[in-house]
Amino acid sequence: MRHLACLVLLLSVGTGFAQEDSWVGKTIITKRLDAKLIQFDAKGKQVNPAPLDDSIHYRVLADKGAQIKVVTTQGVEGWMDKNDAVRPEDAVKHFTEAIVANPKDAGAYQKRAYAFELEGKFDSALRDLTDAIHLEFYDMAGYNSRGIVYTAKKEYDQALRDFSLAIRYDPTHPAGYCNRGNVFLAKKEYGKAVNDYNAALRRDPRLAYPYNQRGLARFLNKDYDDALDDFDTAQKLEPSSAAAHLNRARLLATAGAKKYCDGKKAVAEVKTSLKLDKYPGPDALEIIAAAHAEAGNFPEAIRWQERAIEAHPAEGRASARARARLLLYNAKTPYRQE
Repeated sequence: MRHLACLVLLLSVGTGFAQEDSWVGKTIITKRLDAKLIQFDAKGKQVNPAPLDDSIHYRVLADKGAQIKVVTTQGVEGWMDKNDAVRPEDAVKHFTEAIVANPKDAGAYQKRAYAFELEGKFDSALRDLTDAIHLEFYDMAGYNSRGIVYTAKKEYDQALRDFSLAIRYDPTHPAGYCNRGNVFLAKKEYGKAVNDYNAALRRDPRLAYPYNQRGLARFLNKDYDDALDDFDTAQKLEPSSAAAHLNRARLLATAGAKKYCDGKKAVAEVKTSLKLDKYPGPDALEIIAAAHAEAGNFPEAIRWQERAIEAHPAEGRASARARARLLLYNAKTPYRQE
């Protein structure tokens, strides 16, 4: 079993038009573990493969028939052959067939686990990842993947254990540090999160993701100047990613210290993010709403916040938080970090 990065080599991009069954906006899972995304510059010349960022699945930005342009969970874009991808609704069947053909294929168990995770079937995903670990006990990828599922289940102690094992079996790879940092972030242990993102950056300072996450930890810890520096660096490293723009907008719109708030700049950041990512998730929609509220455009803030509420699951803390913010905007009051 290889590391989690699932990047697929493409020799030519092609120029066909998107088929009627377009995959644009949809999530896909790659069929292979041993590949690389291919990127092109503005003149159409192939550049170096995208850096490994350990994405489990990808979202499709463009569909030209035989090839698709995808963005990883960490904001890296590139092209791949559509035949090397499978949609989540077809993935369990595809990887089950692969397991039947070769019951010792640890990668197939890992990939099927990704599909189960996307369906919210976390226990099934955990069983597959445990089987993958039994097949390749000393490979960090299985522990890393299982830790991600435990994180999704909010079983943070188990997640920390698995990420620490992933680091033990491959201390040179940044993924374990990033993911363990994310658990500390969720636990509001911001100092520990920053330490792990620092460790990830020592392994690979070219990655935008640890800068974004470290900036988020610093923002939540109200270390606003250092957070802005991290978001700036992330933008420079990955200018095509919406994440750093959204994070800057969140700080500029909601910082607990008024001197950092700037509604006009926050709105400019979210507009840039929407050009880069036309399918924002519920958390991004809330940031967009907060930016408009800070700028004093409450009708627009209400419109985006209502979209966020629709995108969130009907129950749970996120939905309750989103509804509370809508009440603020109806009262013409911006949201402020507590």
